[in-house]
Amino acid sequence: MKKLFFFASVLLLSAGVSHSQEAFKHLSIGLEAATTGAGIELALPIVSDHLVFTAGYNFGNVKATASSNTLDISDLSHKINQYIEDANHYLSLIPGESNRLTPLPRTTNVDGKGAINLGTFKAVIEYYPAKKSNFHINAGVYIGNADVLTLDASCHDFWNAYSENRSIATEMMSTYPEFASYVGQIPELKTTINGRTLQIKEPGNINLGLKVAKVRPYLGLGFGRSIPDTHFGFQFDLGVIYTGKWVISSANEVGRSNENSINNDDIQKIIDLANKICIYPQLSFRLIYRIF
Repeated sequence: MKKLFFFASVLLLSAGVSHSQEAFKHLSIGLEAATTGAGIELALPIVSDHLVFTAGYNFGNVKATASSNTLDISDLSHKINQYIEDANHYLSLIPGESNRLTPLPRTTNVDGKGAINLGTFKAVIEYYPAKKSNFHINAGVYIGNADVLTLDASCHDFWNAYSENRSIATEMMSTYPEFASYVGQIPELKTTINGRTLQIKEPGNINLGLKVAKVRPYLGLGFGRSIPDTHFGFQFDLGVIYTGKWVISSANEVGRSNENSINNDDIQKIIDLANKICIYPQLSFRLIYRIF
């Protein structure tokens, strides 16, 4: 029995040594096109040719600018225009007073720029169940910027019209003290979205973004070997990246409110989607060159 145990131990040790000889003896480089952007990665076998470690970076950052887009602000301007209507009615009752406030438009031109920040570092372990099989299961982690989407816009025309009204209202409160008690102060450019209060900042700047976790686990499967038998190979992977809950962020947020009002259907759709999504699909194609 002891001899049999010794013999089995020698066989297992020999197998382990032969497998360890597979480790780190190859190195390949791959060029990738994926849903996280174009990328580059290195791969080398570890422990045995059943396990391969890959590491790389995806260049998934895109920036864009747009000008003269029309934005519906009817809900926001309606609140200001109610004030303007009352103020003008009061001013019309003052003999010889010609100052009037100008109603704000229901739409405004917006100039903006946006950025998609999907650039990520990644470290992935590939497991090949069969020695000669191209099928593999992979798991790892992606690390990237938490702000995956940022939008910055300006509506200077709207802000200028609002500022002009505010100047007139301030002058009238100084000239006619009873103006303030009758009409009040001109409302600020604030809106409440899902309990969060946002305010347009001078000179009419608007910011909105989406945040996810910086560290994102990944799980997938695919075909093709990252260490090909010949110098060139091709690989396909399909998986999901767990991003955690997508969170709306904004530099325009000034506080929280108990109100639960939505003033823009497009923003509502973004919020509903962000409350549901926790994963991001990862589809990738790679052209691989085995260096040695």
